[in-house]
Amino acid sequence: RHQRILSLCGAIIILGLGIWIVMTRTRPPKTVSSTGSAAAGFLSSMAIGLSNPATILAFFVAFSTFGVAEGLGLAGSLTLLAGVVAGAVLWWTLLAAAVVKWKSRMTEKFYQNLKLCCGIGLLLFGIGIVIKAIFFT
Repeated sequence: RHQRILSLCGAIIILGLGIWIVMTRTRPPKTVSSTGSAAAGFLSSMAIGLSNPATILAFFVAFSTFGVAEGLGLAGSLTLLAGVVAGAVLWWTLLAAAVVKWKSRMTEKFYQNLKLCCGIGLLLFGIGIVIKAIFFT
C-alpha cells in the first residue's frame, strides 16, 4: 500500500549518496599491516557489511521497489534469504581476491575513477527507482 512513498524515500537517499560520492574528494586509504588471519578479516568484513544500516535499507528499497518478496511463503522467504547471504559471501570473496591481486595497481587516480563510477551508478539506480515509482506503481 505504501510502496510508492517507500520507493521515493529510498530513491532520495540513494540519490543523495550518489551526489555525495561524486562531489567529495577522498584520498586512498593508507596501507595497514594486519596480523590477523584471512578468515577473521573476511568474517569481520561480512559482519560489518551485513549489519550496515545502509545495506539493510538498500535491500529493503530493492525488495519493495521490485516486488521481490511478494507472496512468498516460509520456504520461499528462507530461500530468498539464503540467496542474499550466498550472494554477499560471493561478492566479498571476489572483492577481497581482486584487491589482493591488484592492490599494487590501485593508485589515487584509480580510487577517484572508481568512486566516480560508483557515484554515477547510484545516481542512475536512484533515477530508475523514481521513474518506476512515479510511472509504474
